[in-house]
Amino acid sequence: MVSFYSQIPGPNVKKPENMSYIDFMIETAKLSDKYNFTGSLVIHNHISYDPWIVAQKIIENTSKNIPLIAVQSYAVSPFATAKFVQSISNLYNRKVNLNFITGISESELDKIGNRLTLSERYERVEEHIKILRSLLLNKKTTTFSGNHFNCADLEFLPNISKEMLPEFYIAGSSAENINVAKKVADISVSRPLPIEEFRMKYQKQFAEVNTNLGIRIGIIARETKEEAWRAARERYNISEQEAALAIKLNKKPSNASDKNIEKLAKKAEIYDDVFWLGSYLSGRNNNPFLVGSYEDVADYLFNYYKLGVRAFLIADLFSEEKFYHTEKVHKKLKDIIKISKNSAIIESVIPS
Repeated sequence: MVSFYSQIPGPNVKKPENMSYIDFMIETAKLSDKYNFTGSLVIHNHISYDPWIVAQKIIENTSKNIPLIAVQSYAVSPFATAKFVQSISNLYNRKVNLNFITGISESELDKIGNRLTLSERYERVEEHIKILRSLLLNKKTTTFSGNHFNCADLEFLPNISKEMLPEFYIAGSSAENINVAKKVADISVSRPLPIEEFRMKYQKQFAEVNTNLGIRIGIIARETKEEAWRAARERYNISEQEAALAIKLNKKPSNASDKNIEKLAKKAEIYDDVFWLGSYLSGRNNNPFLVGSYEDVADYLFNYYKLGVRAFLIADLFSEEKFYHTEKVHKKLKDIIKISKNSAIIESVIPS
């Protein structure tokens, strides 16, 4: 199964004229349903609204959207997280998935007095997930002693059904992230590298574990690659790139993901004729984009699929036109996967 997620816009995203922020948020969630996305990513930072309240609003205004909710361990305890999941499951009969983050803004971490190292923050995420899994799965009690969380004979009632159990995502690209994700995550999410670099950095490390991969990527696709590249250049035009390039490449990245992207951007703007860093170089979006015809982009996504990617978190989907073109790619990707599976079945039953 492949999951596609949009992102609910934060308050700082430019909204359409004559539309309130809450209507903009709900419209994005509804478009995710209309264009057959799995759900919508709900972010957490100091200028966004509480992700659980946003998720509740999504559920109240859609029929099938599965919010992928950011969980920041300094903001909510494992028990509180479990109660949120339980309440949405039992009161709305709806599922949520959880995206565990450690925080990439050093200034935000400083302002709340978070003095933990990166390794300690991921250790806290690991403890959070271990307690949370126990609470959601265990019909008795949970006892846990850690460096960041502790509980003793903790009861958790009423239970939720197995169908409502969330998938656990962990976001990040660092060695610390990879180490913890391999142990406790269902899906490890990163900004991707071009396919061969991605294979070397991520796929080999996760080959022997049950953790799948997810990527945060933008898509600009049209019927032809020429149309797609025109649209890409219009959205992130050359003059903006040139104006921001020197500043961007001389600025020290604060996290492993940005360091990876910066290193690529210093070498080239385009890789494999599809993987584009123009949005990053413009200073307006930190995610790489795939640009090309629907077939070109679907084929490139299939390359990631073959390396274990099962979740695609699509950036910058804040209009129906963008959803429309992305769904075209999504459909073609599903067709490619289906053909691939059928071919594998045929090969397995035909004697060699």
